[in-house]
Amino acid sequence: MRILGIDCGVKATGYAILSKGVLSESGVIKTEKGTALSSKLQATYFAIRDIIDREKPDITVIESLFYGKNIKSLISLAHLRGVILLASCDTKIYEVTPAEVKKGITGNGRASKQQVRYMVENLLQISSSASEDLIDACACAIWGAYNYEYTQTKREKR
Repeated sequence: MRILGIDCGVKATGYAILSKGVLSESGVIKTEKGTALSSKLQATYFAIRDIIDREKPDITVIESLFYGKNIKSLISLAHLRGVILLASCDTKIYEVTPAEVKKGITGNGRASKQQVRYMVENLLQISSSASEDLIDACACAIWGAYNYEYTQTKREKR
C-alpha cells in the first residue's frame, strides 16, 4: 500500500509517500512569488500529477479546509485543493481535519505543532530540520497508513 500525504499551501505544498510504513519520497512544491494564482495552480497540478504517475500511490490524504482570518487566502487555498483533488483522481482520496490528523499521530486532537513534529520525526526517522510543510504532509500520510490498517483489521474481524 502506497500512501500520498499532502499539505496544501499556495506558496509551498508538502508531499510525502509512505510505502509499507517507510518514507519513500518527500518534498515541497514551491511556486514562484509574484506569479498569478492560475500559474501557481497549474505548476502544482503538474507537480502532483508527476508524483502520482511516478510513485503510483493507492491513497491520497489531504487536510480539509478550515476557516482562517484571511478570506482571500482561504479562497486561494480552496482553488489549490480543488486542483490537487483533480490531480489525485486516480487514487482513493481521504479528506481529514487537522484535528483528526493530530489525534491519529499523537492521540490528542489538540496537540501542538511541536508534538506532531516530534512524533513524525521519530516514527519516520527524518531530520529535525524538515520544513513544516513536509512534516504536515508526513503526518497526513501516517494518518492514512493507520486508517488503512485499522479498516483492514476491522474487516478481517467480521
